[in-house]
Amino acid sequence: MRTAECDTWFWDGSVGTCLPKGWESIDADALEEEGIPAEVVAAFRSDIDISGRHPAVTVTREFLTEDIPSSEYSQASVDSVKSHPEYTLLDLRDQEVDGDDVELHIFTAQLDEETPVLRFYQLSAVKAKIGYAFTAAVPLTIASEIEDEILLILEHMTFEEPKE
Repeated sequence: MRTAECDTWFWDGSVGTCLPKGWESIDADALEEEGIPAEVVAAFRSDIDISGRHPAVTVTREFLTEDIPSSEYSQASVDSVKSHPEYTLLDLRDQEVDGDDVELHIFTAQLDEETPVLRFYQLSAVKAKIGYAFTAAVPLTIASEIEDEILLILEHMTFEEPKE
């Protein structure tokens, strides 16, 4: 049973989602100050502290040379992370973004030798030759309420301005 509910809507003029209570959008200036790469165009952070870190979802943008279907971009995103050390597929769920079929990819992986194995939630789609990926990286075990909140954010990914 889903416990998370939409509290506020995020829309930056290109991509949007809903945020559950306790989650905030991090503005572009703050992302830049934290040294976040330029391809990260938005980020959302929970007010819950898990082992000294707050769960977060980042939104990355990639300019494509050709217009490809969201389903192909989504599959390419899934394939691109399979080479990470300790990669394990946990779940692959059919999902829609504005009527386009994509996959919600849940997996574990280790990004580099200095970081622990983490659990990832990722959803990717394309709009007008721009690929977007919503990604959350959390400890291997999290409370079901946090997982519900992350899934709510990813499942509401949209390229259409939300009607509150």
